[in-house]
Amino acid sequence: MKLLNMEKKINKEEVISNTVERELLLQKVEKLVKQAVILNTAGSVAFTASLSEFYVVDSNEIIKFDKVWMNIGDGYDPESGVFTAPETGLYMVSSTMRMDNGLKCCLSKNDIKKVGLHGTGTLNTMMMLQNGDRIYIKNYGDGYHARLFGYHLSMFSAFLIKS
Repeated sequence: MKLLNMEKKINKEEVISNTVERELLLQKVEKLVKQAVILNTAGSVAFTASLSEFYVVDSNEIIKFDKVWMNIGDGYDPESGVFTAPETGLYMVSSTMRMDNGLKCCLSKNDIKKVGLHGTGTLNTMMMLQNGDRIYIKNYGDGYHARLFGYHLSMFSAFLIKS
């Protein structure tokens, strides 16, 4: 209700003739909308992260997707490249890799290879994860370095379907 009243006030230019006051009110409305979105996602789990720049990945290295677009539930850590499930349930997991040379990578769960990808492509899978399970994308090419495209062409994401 508070949000609707503020929007009505913004739309009536005769009420707010001062542009500074109008801008401040618009900022307050945007803040309230963001808070409402966050409240509506309470109990949800989802993340999306991508590579912002070209990335040379060493053999047996976990790929660290540095640009976090969304991290509801705070399960993804860009420093380690690992998503730790904050809640038990069925998850949809996806990763797209773009590279200029071969890459042998796998989606791993708790250090066990689950789904593989060789070269440029996308992997999608549903996984049952327990609270605390760790998933990540890792280069398994022995002694092989791969160069991944940045500019958000390579990404990793997951979301909780059902707890």
